[in-house]
Amino acid sequence: MKLFGFLEKIFFPSDFKCIVCQKEIFDNSKYCLCDNCKLEFNDDDYCQKCGTVIQNMAVFCEDCKNYKPNYSTARSVLIYEGNAKKLIRGYKYGNKKYLYKPLGEMMSDCLKTYNWKIDLIVPAPLSQKRLKERGYNQSLLLSQVVSKNHNIPIEKDFLYKIKNTPYQARSNRKERFEQVKGVFLASDEINIKGKNILLIDDVMTTGATVDELSRLTLKKGAKEVNVLVLAEPRKKVKGLY
Repeated sequence: MKLFGFLEKIFFPSDFKCIVCQKEIFDNSKYCLCDNCKLEFNDDDYCQKCGTVIQNMAVFCEDCKNYKPNYSTARSVLIYEGNAKKLIRGYKYGNKKYLYKPLGEMMSDCLKTYNWKIDLIVPAPLSQKRLKERGYNQSLLLSQVVSKNHNIPIEKDFLYKIKNTPYQARSNRKERFEQVKGVFLASDEINIKGKNILLIDDVMTTGATVDELSRLTLKKGAKEVNVLVLAEPRKKVKGLY
């Protein structure tokens, strides 16, 4: 009887639930999603530089046409709306740390579709205050999944945040670029010269944070920086050729 109960838990786990609606699922879904809960993946029309969704036939969004980011290319897995927004907010602010596994798998699978040469993964850092409040660096956890699946080393101590910033969700693009100035530092003790860096973050709205982190990384001698984020919102402005 005990053996039957053990086998039942293995093959029919009662705690295998959809990460969106918490409904029990038994089809061993890779991302722990039931058939009714969908996520909108960012795999259609996006800016070829920053990766954000643009709803026309443009090559670049207006922001990237007017401002050249420090990174080579940025891509996102999901569009930051609906169920994706709900999940990410729960992961960042709702203490749902366990979500790093399915979300990290999504990022890992997305990375397979890009022909990027990567020598090292660098996660976006948190301030000590935010790290203490949250208990974990969400970008580092996502990076660990990608690192394991792609066999790419992580350097979690290269970038660090020396100042706490206001929650950027309340700020516009100009304010965000101003807010990140002087907020981050790159280590002098870690040698990244000539290396191709993959910078990983959770959400990219204006790109101010990843742009500043890319600038610091290149300044320390990196050959190239590509950015992979979990999600980006749709552009509210028209894309341009």
